Amino acid sequence: ARFLITDLAYKRQQEVISLYVGKSGAMELKQCQMIVEKALQAGHWVHLHAVHDCPDILLNLLVSINGAKVMNSNFRLWLSCEPVDTFPLSGSAVVFEDLHRLSSRY
Repeated sequence: ARFLITDLAYKRQQEVISLYVGKSGAMELKQCQMIVEKALQAGHWVHLHAVHDCPDILLNLLVSINGAKVMNSNFRLWLSCEPVDTFPLSGSAVVFEDLHRLSSRY
């Protein structure tokens, strides 16, 4: 997924920031959240790898994006995960749906 997103960003002349979030600690998650918040305003793309290892980040990102005062219309948030039994699909579906709804507003 990373190469597809990178190629698409290159073709559209967009800056993309790729972050591995799998099994991150609280400090790394806070840094990730700050990067996403800056990208929201600047209109950059963010690709988060391995969200299946850190599903808590989805709710945190939803809160950050929903609370954003300014969102650049070029902003994109790409999430990639592995199909694993421990990934909370039912709860994630709601978060993904909300993220999609929010992104369609801008």
